Amino acid sequence: MKAYGLLALAIALNMAGHVMFKFGATAAIEPWRAYLSPFTLLGLGAYGLSAIGYIAALRTMALSVAMPSMVVGYLGTALIAHWLWGEAFGLRQIAAFALIGFGLYLLHS
Repeated sequence: MKAYGLLALAIALNMAGHVMFKFGATAAIEPWRAYLSPFTLLGLGAYGLSAIGYIAALRTMALSVAMPSMVVGYLGTALIAHWLWGEAFGLRQIAAFALIGFGLYLLHS
């Protein structure tokens, strides 16, 4: 059970990293400044912490379960992007997420 908690933490930090990258990319006036944005640097930090949590989870969890489970973060990040920036979230995304959800169900059942 501890491994799933660490995996959930890794997923949440990964999502935070993606969101910070988007903030950094869109906050910079000049494209090259996006790489040095405080948001981008926070995103890199979140990614690093996510990797630490993921590695800790892998100590007792199969990679064949942990890696596909990371997709939950991509689903969550897509929802956040829709709410924050109005990015597309239509029937295609819903269908894709349903298929991914079914795959995760099969993986964990």
